[in-house]
Amino acid sequence: PEILAAHTAWIKGSKEIVGLMLMTMEPEIQRNMETLHAHEMLLELKTLFAQQAE
Repeated sequence: PEILAAHTAWIKGSKEIVGLMLMTMEPEIQRNMETLHAHEMLLELKTLFAQQAE
């Protein structure tokens, strides 16, 4: 029960973070990222901006 509650809370928090991250993005980037989880989105954004900085 405790593990399930912790997992449920983690999923809820992750979805909230994804929503906030998506709201701050330009529409084109948003469309490309909307299917990703928060951590995957963060990694993808790091890669995207590292490429732009080169």
